[in-house]
Amino acid sequence: PNIPIISKRLQEMKAGSSILYSIIVMVLGFTAIGVLINTNIYRTPVGTGLMILFTLISIGSVLCIDAHQQNCMELDYKVFWVPYVPAVSLLFNVLMMTQLTILTWIRVAVWMTIGLAIYFFYGISHSKEELQWKEERRKIALKQLSVNIY
Repeated sequence: PNIPIISKRLQEMKAGSSILYSIIVMVLGFTAIGVLINTNIYRTPVGTGLMILFTLISIGSVLCIDAHQQNCMELDYKVFWVPYVPAVSLLFNVLMMTQLTILTWIRVAVWMTIGLAIYFFYGISHSKEELQWKEERRKIALKQLSVNIY
């Protein structure tokens, strides 16, 4: 939809940056909602106010994404009701993640570190780009060597 206040501001922003900001704000809002629910703070008057605030912020970020022109191209597969279905999926996932214990997050961090280390060290030693770069450097060195001889 064309939301006058949002649409005008979106036209002034760099392409893609408003979507990125909206997603970051949405994730932070959903995380705050999950923390409020998990800690039962939402039952207090201040918690209720914070819950309403974060809900409005999250809805605003979804509307900001919705204010963009949608892709009308015919594709084999397309998520319907963008950005509403992805936003609800994100909400459920973030709410479930806020229920995890700190020990689970530590395990995730350790295994992610191990996995990324394997990925990067394997990638460095098996990179096709690295082989192409070395071959190009070798050709340049041979060319310079042949120029220096003559």
